[in-house]
Formats: sequence, structure tokens, C-alpha cells
Amino acid sequence: MKRRPSIAPNLSKDYLAGHAPEDWVPLRPDSFYSDNAIDLRLNATVAGVDPRLREVALVDGSRLRYGRLLLATGAEPVRLSIPSAGQQQVHSAALAV
Repeated sequence: MKRRPSIAPNLSKDYLAGHAPEDWVPLRPDSFYSDNAIDLRLNATVAGVDPRLREVALVDGSRLRYGRLLLATGAEPVRLSIPSAGQQQVHSAALAV
């Protein structure tokens, strides 16, 4: 995800033509994420997730601990090809961004 989550209906002809303000599109203002202790990582590529340790490994070598995790992969959900992907608590959603 290269941009913050947005509201799909706001991606109208006016916005795409450059006649609507950019701050009209995001789902939430930047302050929402910091106010709610959400670590929004744009353009981050995940190398792996360890649900037992509650940790995400990024391709740059950094590791992030989490309490709750949302992986936003784009408009088409990328299905995880791991044994635990079919568990009841694993969800996929398509979001327009």
C-alpha cells in the first residue's frame, strides 16, 4: 500500500481530474493513526509473520511486534499460502486504496 486507506466513492471524476483536494480522499486524517497507537507502514514489504511470537519480519530485516495485525495488500486480497491461513480468525478483504 503506497497511500493511506481511502474512501472509494470519493475517488470520483473530480478528484481524478485534479479538481478535488487530496485531503478529501483519505479514510482517516493522519492524526487518527497516531492518536490510536496505529503504526501505519506504507510501502513496507513483509517477509514473514510469526503469530506465536506476534511478530512481523520485514524484508529490510526489521522486526515488529504487534497486539493486533492488519495486512493490507491492495485492492485484490492476496491469499496467504501458509497452513494457518484457513483458520477462523484469519480474514481477507478487498479495499479500494
